[in-house]
Amino acid sequence: MVIRNAIFLIFVFLIISVLSLSVLYFYDYSIKLGDELKEKDRAIQNLELEKSGLQSEITALKSRILEIESFCQNISAGKELRNPTWSELKNFLEMDQTNKLIYNETFDCSGFAIELFKRARNSNFRCAIVEIESEENTTGHLLNAFQTVDKGLVFVDETGNEKGGGKDKIAYIKIGNPYGTIELSKIKERHIACDVSCDEFAKELTYVNYSNLFDYNYFLDRKKCVEFYEECIDSYNNAVDEYNEGGGKYGYSELLRWKENLEALESEISGDGFYSLTEGNAAIEGIEIYW
Repeated sequence: MVIRNAIFLIFVFLIISVLSLSVLYFYDYSIKLGDELKEKDRAIQNLELEKSGLQSEITALKSRILEIESFCQNISAGKELRNPTWSELKNFLEMDQTNKLIYNETFDCSGFAIELFKRARNSNFRCAIVEIESEENTTGHLLNAFQTVDKGLVFVDETGNEKGGGKDKIAYIKIGNPYGTIELSKIKERHIACDVSCDEFAKELTYVNYSNLFDYNYFLDRKKCVEFYEECIDSYNNAVDEYNEGGGKYGYSELLRWKENLEALESEISGDGFYSLTEGNAAIEGIEIYW
């Protein structure tokens, strides 16, 4: 009987131990599950706040679009407007001083776009206000467009800076690609070719002619020249170091010619705002043009 009682007590002890461990396990599991639910609730609340903020921005954008449409219709009333040639547009932009206005909180890209719009129409040029949206900028960006007689659609970004030193810029827009600009003074039909090796570039300059200055590919080609210049600067500096150490494959006259070629390319790509991309290379998602 003593042995049976002992076995029974051991059996009861084991059952109690298993039950206790099970209770502790499920208690710990319930705490972890509760923490996960709280974390998901917080995430849902944050998403709701973000959704509310985006809806507010969308409402503001729609209101802004209606204002722009109304503005365009009112200012166009009774005016005989015409499309300029590229030469006329370039001369107008070079003489116009919209880009020299001061950028601030109350006079941002919208102010510059509307001001150029008014000045262009005062010169009897047909001009549009353009709104673009990117993946990371839901508030959008405003600029202008002209339908030229001989070169097609040309986008113009006159947005200046806080010091009143803004430059006339031609804008390049393509859905699914970053937004870019090139200074007006750098827009040319003939440029130094950048689709060669640095060794070839060191020996002589070759040139390429562009038939469409306002196609997005033109912007991409000019952007590649900036990257090519930086690559060849590094190669040139390495060649100079090798020459100074009494080695290398380039002589003094060859290095001098290489330096002159680099300076020629630098003169083509230098300048504030030669090109710029949207923040984080965000792609353009939408374009609206208001004539």
